[in-house]
Amino acid sequence: MNASTRAAVAYCLTRGHTPVALHNGFPGLCRHHDDQPQGSVREMSWLDVQGWVSRGGSEIGCNRALPSDDMPKTAWCFEKYKIDALFIVGGFEAFTAVSELRKARTEYPAFRIPIALLPATISNNVPGTEYSIGSDTCLNALVDYCDAIKQSASASRRRCFVVETQG
Repeated sequence: MNASTRAAVAYCLTRGHTPVALHNGFPGLCRHHDDQPQGSVREMSWLDVQGWVSRGGSEIGCNRALPSDDMPKTAWCFEKYKIDALFIVGGFEAFTAVSELRKARTEYPAFRIPIALLPATISNNVPGTEYSIGSDTCLNALVDYCDAIKQSASASRRRCFVVETQG
């Protein structure tokens, strides 16, 4: 997720846009947008993201909450911070959030902006996609772990090894 956020920031900067990160997702936007000394809505520069390419996870935080938890406040924050495009990196909940924002366009003009979703989940369960960021990395790590367990198990006698995975 960090590498894709870094790439999005680099893309925006090279095209003259001002990338803004919404730290901790929609709850961060709605509840902590004006916290002091630093709110959850922050402009991003190249220096902020330059070292993220090799870091796993999400430096800006992630959250599974949906904008429908407080749609009016979400729309108000979009207007306040003049958000004119949205790039979301996430899984099934992110897909649901994009769907909710699209459906709310009739009631909230703030959501009549370009919105894009980059699937990123180890579950690989985002509708309409073949692959997502994280699923291949997860599967390769599982194969490595299983190989290490098999090597240990082959040297053991009368023991059972069980591997349980998500999904």
